[in-house]
Amino acid sequence: MVITPGSSAPRDAVTPTDLTQRLATELLHYVVGYLPSSELLLASGVSKRFRSVITRDTRFCIPLRVDVTLGNICNGTCSRQVDHAYGVLSYAILEQLPVAMTITHGPGVLEARTELRRYTSDVSALVRSYMSDAVCRVIGTALPVLVRLGITIPDGYSAALQAVLLRPAPFLRELKLSRSVVAYDGEDMPESFGHVVPTNIFAGLAPHLARVSLRNVALAAGPIPALSSARHVMLEYDVHAPDIRISDLFPHISELHVIFEADPDLLEPPTTIEYGGLSLSRLHISDCSGCDLLDTMVDDIELASIPSLTYTSYVAWSSHWGTVMESVDGSLSMHMRDSLVPAFNFRYEVELRAIQTGFHRVFRLEEYSLDQDGRFSELKVVAPRIIAIRLDYDFLYALMDFRCDFPVLRRLRFDLPKGAQFNQSLWFPVSKDVGKETVNPDSPRLSGEYLLFCPLLVTIALVARGCNWSICPRQVAFIGAAFGQLERRAETRAHLEMVGISFFEHSTCDLLDDVFPTITYHLRDEHWGENEGWL
Repeated sequence: MVITPGSSAPRDAVTPTDLTQRLATELLHYVVGYLPSSELLLASGVSKRFRSVITRDTRFCIPLRVDVTLGNICNGTCSRQVDHAYGVLSYAILEQLPVAMTITHGPGVLEARTELRRYTSDVSALVRSYMSDAVCRVIGTALPVLVRLGITIPDGYSAALQAVLLRPAPFLRELKLSRSVVAYDGEDMPESFGHVVPTNIFAGLAPHLARVSLRNVALAAGPIPALSSARHVMLEYDVHAPDIRISDLFPHISELHVIFEADPDLLEPPTTIEYGGLSLSRLHISDCSGCDLLDTMVDDIELASIPSLTYTSYVAWSSHWGTVMESVDGSLSMHMRDSLVPAFNFRYEVELRAIQTGFHRVFRLEEYSLDQDGRFSELKVVAPRIIAIRLDYDFLYALMDFRCDFPVLRRLRFDLPKGAQFNQSLWFPVSKDVGKETVNPDSPRLSGEYLLFCPLLVTIALVARGCNWSICPRQVAFIGAAFGQLERRAETRAHLEMVGISFFEHSTCDLLDDVFPTITYHLRDEHWGENEGWL
């Protein structure tokens, strides 16, 4: 990018030439967009123009972290983290470089294991004192260049933090406030919300604040000017929830995530949060206790108008599926996989997309199997509309356990990890006269022995993850038979696509040939065309 005098430079070159000056700003934004966030700081040194573009990129910031635990205070770790923060800020403020700060507080990993019950008022007071005297000052110093702030509040109420957050935050884009859940004096935190976000937070000046996350903190009554520009809001509460009218506090909200964990003895959803007047593009409901949080929201929010909706719970019953899928018309595609959000520790998620309208619904569920009579019966609400299915190989038997047919299914795709094996003995119907319910005396389990009715299935694709690898023909034949291909005439059976997968050398494919009349093989590193986008 920059040419300096030397053997490779023009003879008359006496000063460096910055070639980036010749690029349009739009093109620089395009180039920077390909860089991972971890490389942006390094790339900002290419030229002044690069730094100007990168420092305005919402992904770019210098991360600072202070972990306030009793152990870290005693061994000097906190002091080193605070000193490092001041050192970075002295340069960042001068150069107007964006900074992100994360402040955590608690007993720490070691104390959590051995001294949690001894986390007395004396210990907690020491931690709170350090937060007030040292950490809050760092936050106040960083506010002029702060773009992201995440804080675990050290107690029910923090006067020092309140005072610091009354100053303007001209570049702040994301705010996370979480009240501590550590018990004090051997007792749980009081039911009332000690820490309240004040009306004049950031002196009302946070024009770029787009994301707000609040956990177990309340908000002052009436409008809060600094929060009015927020478009992405997360509200998380356990047992108790304050009075919040979302549309008044966040008039420009477009994405909302509500997380609630009810008292396990009562399982009552919160009734103090009002959802009326919202116009959302994305809604995520996390019912962590199975308290029917969804039912408290449907009267206030028109779910049918929200393009993207995610429902997280232990299990979604048929009524929940019906409510979430209401007014999502037309053909659907389904993607079943392990949950992409490890923090929730859920077993799997099912994503449903409306082919024509673009609406999609995601169910994140933890219950993997129910009783035999009601096993996955909720899928029957939408199964007659599903024309494409994509799922991780591990969920083959889960899909078969749905025990419902897919009368309009056209495309079926399995994503297979290397070395995938079936976790039970294989059965294989050898006659077209085999009924829907087949029994294999060699297998103690009957799950998966229900032949799914898929009369319109056109293609079954097996796609390797990563490098190419081999599979047993009997496994592939089993998949085709399980999805009803032996119930169809040979000339109408589904076509098999093998992407990055071949069969073991010297394998016998007689059973496979009976199930699939045509097979196409692709290398995993080749362009697989439009099929790669199956969902």
